[in-house]
Amino acid sequence: MLKEKDEKNPIEIFTDGSRSERGVGLGVAIYRSGESTDTVQCRLKKKCTNNQAEQFAILTDLEYIEKVETTDK
Repeated sequence: MLKEKDEKNPIEIFTDGSRSERGVGLGVAIYRSGESTDTVQCRLKKKCTNNQAEQFAILTDLEYIEKVETTDK
Protein backbone atom coordinates (compact mmCIF):
# COMPACT_ATOMS: atom_id res chain seq x y z
CA MET A 1 0.00 0.00 0.00
CA LEU A 2 1.33 3.44 -0.93
CA LYS A 3 1.71 6.15 1.62
CA GLU A 4 -0.56 9.17 1.20
CA LYS A 5 2.45 11.31 0.27
CA ASP A 6 3.42 8.88 -2.50
CA GLU A 7 -0.08 8.88 -3.97
CA LYS A 8 0.05 12.66 -4.38
CA ASN A 9 3.67 12.77 -5.60
CA PRO A 10 4.63 9.50 -7.27
CA ILE A 11 7.94 10.97 -8.51
CA GLU A 12 10.41 12.47 -6.04
CA ILE A 13 13.79 13.80 -7.10
CA PHE A 14 16.62 14.70 -4.74
CA THR A 15 19.57 16.75 -5.92
CA ASP A 16 22.94 17.75 -4.55
CA GLY A 17 25.99 19.58 -5.82
CA SER A 18 29.30 19.87 -4.05
CA ARG A 19 32.80 21.24 -4.34
CA SER A 20 35.84 20.07 -2.41
CA GLU A 21 39.58 19.74 -2.87
CA ARG A 22 38.83 16.46 -4.73
CA GLY A 23 36.70 18.24 -7.36
CA VAL A 24 33.21 19.41 -8.23
CA GLY A 25 30.24 17.14 -8.88
CA LEU A 26 26.55 16.58 -8.68
CA GLY A 27 24.16 13.81 -7.83
CA VAL A 28 20.50 13.20 -8.59
CA ALA A 29 18.34 10.43 -7.11
CA ILE A 30 14.94 9.64 -8.62
CA TYR A 31 12.21 7.77 -6.75
CA ARG A 32 8.86 6.59 -8.06
CA SER A 33 6.27 5.72 -5.44
CA GLY A 34 9.01 5.48 -2.83
CA GLU A 35 11.25 3.13 -4.86
CA SER A 36 14.66 4.25 -6.15
CA THR A 37 14.51 4.05 -9.95
CA ASP A 38 17.51 6.00 -11.21
CA THR A 39 20.56 7.95 -10.15
CA VAL A 40 22.81 10.41 -11.97
CA GLN A 41 26.32 11.33 -10.92
CA CYS A 42 28.45 13.77 -12.83
CA ARG A 43 31.87 15.32 -12.33
CA LEU A 44 32.12 18.96 -13.38
CA LYS A 45 35.05 21.15 -14.33
CA LYS A 46 37.11 22.31 -11.36
CA LYS A 47 36.36 25.97 -12.08
CA CYS A 48 32.64 25.43 -11.28
CA THR A 49 31.40 26.76 -7.97
CA ASN A 50 29.30 24.86 -5.44
CA ASN A 51 26.28 26.97 -6.44
CA GLN A 52 26.78 26.10 -10.11
CA ALA A 53 26.94 22.40 -9.21
CA GLU A 54 23.69 22.71 -7.24
CA GLN A 55 22.00 24.54 -10.13
CA PHE A 56 23.23 22.01 -12.69
CA ALA A 57 21.79 19.20 -10.54
CA ILE A 58 18.40 20.95 -10.58
CA LEU A 59 18.62 21.47 -14.35
CA THR A 60 19.43 17.77 -14.76
CA ASP A 61 16.31 16.74 -12.83
CA LEU A 62 14.11 19.18 -14.76
CA GLU A 63 15.35 17.68 -18.03
CA TYR A 64 14.61 14.20 -16.66
CA ILE A 65 11.09 15.04 -15.52
CA GLU A 66 10.33 16.62 -18.90
CA LYS A 67 10.97 13.25 -20.58
CA VAL A 68 9.08 11.09 -18.07
CA GLU A 69 5.60 9.98 -19.03
CA THR A 70 3.32 10.63 -16.09
CA THR A 71 0.04 12.39 -15.47
CA ASP A 72 1.35 14.18 -12.35
CA LYS A 73 3.85 16.71 -13.65
